[in-house]
Amino acid sequence: MRTQQNVHEPDLVFGSVHFRVPPVVMATYCAKSVDYCKTIVSENEELRGPKGDQGERGFHGMPGPIGPQGPSGAMGFTRAAGTLGPKGDQGLSIRGPQGPPGNTGPPGYPGPSGERGLPGPPGTCICPSQSSVQSATTFSIDQLQNPSRRDGGLRRAQRCIFSFIGTPVLVKSENYTFGAWFKDPMSKTANGAQKIYVTHHVTGTLLYEYNNENDLLNNKPYRIITLPYPYSGVNHIVYQGSFIYHILNRNMIVRIDLVSETEAQSVEIPINREPLYNTPQSGWLDFSVDENGLWLLYREINTKNFIVAKINPDTLDAQKNWILPYNPSTLSQGFVAYGIFYGIQNFNKQHSSIDVAYDIYSSLAFITKKIEFTVPFQYLVQFTYNPYEGKIFAWDNRHLIYYVYNIQRDKKFKC
Repeated sequence: MRTQQNVHEPDLVFGSVHFRVPPVVMATYCAKSVDYCKTIVSENEELRGPKGDQGERGFHGMPGPIGPQGPSGAMGFTRAAGTLGPKGDQGLSIRGPQGPPGNTGPPGYPGPSGERGLPGPPGTCICPSQSSVQSATTFSIDQLQNPSRRDGGLRRAQRCIFSFIGTPVLVKSENYTFGAWFKDPMSKTANGAQKIYVTHHVTGTLLYEYNNENDLLNNKPYRIITLPYPYSGVNHIVYQGSFIYHILNRNMIVRIDLVSETEAQSVEIPINREPLYNTPQSGWLDFSVDENGLWLLYREINTKNFIVAKINPDTLDAQKNWILPYNPSTLSQGFVAYGIFYGIQNFNKQHSSIDVAYDIYSSLAFITKKIEFTVPFQYLVQFTYNPYEGKIFAWDNRHLIYYVYNIQRDKKFKC
């Protein structure tokens, strides 16, 4: 063994010396060996190990730059209009059933002066509508002793009484708690009866005129008239082409011609400077129009009597005065219809009523069935009777409404 060991020692020494090579050469050799091994493994499937598990997903990279915008497409052509189709056959004309007769129109204006016409046949005393509500009974004041007081020197129209006020109809809402809207019950122009007039709040200098209800709904006034004096209250009216109202803080009423928009007449009235009714912001007086003409209600300055005066619409002079046996401060509103004064209770409750009725011409107070009606928004500040429209215009807490009504002939009155 010793001999064999000695024999092989030179080989060991030679081998150790042979493999001592520089590190760079060794690194190159190793890299090439790794590449060679990878090639062998890729070419021989049996030498590859099992597939490893999928690793976690990496973060999104930064978005790349926006590419250049492509050219816009060409505009298309407008297609030509099609040809007009043939005219259809004419439909059959079918006449519908005849509608109910319309309301009686207002009386015409006097014609040119000339000879007086022949008297017509005897008329009948009827009202525009009839009702089965019980007729009123009366108690005498002084007519039995003085029958001539029936007309008081002024001939009245037929004598009818209210029997019913219907459900209110909402027209539109406004931005003002107080205001008034009305029509001219006896217009001097062809389309004047359709015009609607509006004032806002309890004082101001603007009168809004609308051609019809549709323009009112769309807030399109035909014109806005600037008045020469500020008005007071909400109880003014338009009558025979003039706006008639009370001047603020003065004992004066004035008539403004709506064609020329200028003052036509003004008259001083002995008004007591206290609210006429118990409604908030009530004015000192109240205008009313009925089948007999123009009325003015106020409290006399010295006696504080409740006065109703028949007014000439041209001169504004009082033709005759009557004293009403009521304290108006106990009422919320009042109006005259067929020569009868009606007093209204409860402006701020859902249900109001008419329980005061007084025949002005005959000086007779009525005891009649209470006429109840609804106040939907519970703040009734205006109540204007229109004898030819067949409606009562009202302003209820920022809302424009109207009522329809029924009347009946008073059988105890002879025309």
